[in-house]
Amino acid sequence: MYFLVILAFLGRITGETFFHHYENGNFTLMCNETMANGKNETVWYKTGIKLEQFEEINCTNQRAEGTNGATKCSGNTKCANELSNFASKGGGVFACEQFTNAGTSQTCPLFTSVTHCRHYNFFIVVIINMTADKETFENISAKSHDNHLVQEESNITLACEFKMKSSEETFVIYWIKYTETSKCLSSAQRDQYLNFSYNTHCCIDEMIKGRLLNYTNLNFTTRHVVHNITILNVTYSDNGTYLCVVNAWSNGKHVWKIANNLSIEVRNQAIPCKLEVLELGLVPELLIILPNFCYLG
Repeated sequence: MYFLVILAFLGRITGETFFHHYENGNFTLMCNETMANGKNETVWYKTGIKLEQFEEINCTNQRAEGTNGATKCSGNTKCANELSNFASKGGGVFACEQFTNAGTSQTCPLFTSVTHCRHYNFFIVVIINMTADKETFENISAKSHDNHLVQEESNITLACEFKMKSSEETFVIYWIKYTETSKCLSSAQRDQYLNFSYNTHCCIDEMIKGRLLNYTNLNFTTRHVVHNITILNVTYSDNGTYLCVVNAWSNGKHVWKIANNLSIEVRNQAIPCKLEVLELGLVPELLIILPNFCYLG
């Protein structure tokens, strides 16, 4: 059974994201919704196994171009505004840019470059294959969609955990905030040397970056992985749905898993309720105690 999730990171400083869900493995990516589809004025890129380094896509055969293993991003391959049914059974990460009077950047997109995050559109295409999921991840109790009520200016930790069947496999973990315009909050990669690197696999939202703490732990014996993020001093802008998305490279293909799905609702700080005592007319012994209305947000 397959279903498709597309997380599209528009190349702006805010790391804007559009989330799409499909019932099958077919997908279409649109670089610019305002551009006519008939014009070949777009350059498309795709990452390799590590979901980090990009290569330019040949529009004719929809394959990434490379020279002796090196990346090739000349920016000269003009494609249509839409990229449909790309030859990738396991999904992947894509980027695009449009031709202008000045041409193109002629460089490969980099998630770590603020300039590139403003210039390119980025797409993470997640195709979940339940058969491959069972071959790659251990079955642990799935968490239902939790709704967390949080006081404004407090801190909250979002938990993500999963269990690999092999401790040798590499993987990437994403934390995504999904609202009408979504954002990538964090990424963590474990490489073949068992080292972790952070925030090199998506354009990190600059508005929240300074309020985030990461905690990652891998138990090599149990192959249990934890990747939590803590949001400090929450504000109303933190309302929304949060996804923990995992990608593992297993048996020569990308395997995706949504490890957690939760919501945050931020409330005003609690205001103590006061009691009012009303004296009724000529009978002082008869008192009515009325609580003031308390605003809970």
